[in-house]
Amino acid sequence: MFKRQEFSNIIEQGIEFDLLSSFRPEKFLNSVKNHLVLFYEESMYAKRIMYQFIKNGLANGESCIYAMDEEPELVEREMLDFGIDTIKFKEKNLLHIYQTELITNFNNIIQVAKNTLGKFFADSQPPYRIVSRIVPQVNTKEGIMTEIKLEKWFQSNFSQYDCTFLCPYLISKIESINHNEWMQELVDTHHIVILAPSSETGFAFKHYNN
Repeated sequence: MFKRQEFSNIIEQGIEFDLLSSFRPEKFLNSVKNHLVLFYEESMYAKRIMYQFIKNGLANGESCIYAMDEEPELVEREMLDFGIDTIKFKEKNLLHIYQTELITNFNNIIQVAKNTLGKFFADSQPPYRIVSRIVPQVNTKEGIMTEIKLEKWFQSNFSQYDCTFLCPYLISKIESINHNEWMQELVDTHHIVILAPSSETGFAFKHYNN
């Protein structure tokens, strides 16, 4: 299990940050026009955070997009159980659920990301609130390097998109040999970082320089 002290060691490597919360990272999911990263260990707890993020956006009238490597029917059932009226918000064209495809060719990955975002935006209107990741196989060196390349590109172009974007990462799935290095790079490429290993522990912080 990933220890909080290990994460503290990462963020102490020259990262200037403003501590937002030491207990309830969910309370900051109402932020807008931010690029957020969620590090988690318990999938059910992570789903609560992601669905709350979507629920907040729907309450604000934002176009909410959930695009992960999961069957849309399962996601919709879970959202219903969480208290999201999926039928109502789909009829209002505010809720869109997609299943991302497995990336087997990492060439032209930036164009793949642009095309994917274009598909998302074609079906809805801004402002957008998105939960997604493009490359699921971050357990390999090539996969995590490609995903970080995408995160850097998106962060540097973030002002072009009228959105709030949450990128979830299962901590134990991130490539292990250079694990802390990848974590550091992911921290550096987001405005807000949420560490939520379990419902009992977690904190969030915002970069001053992002």
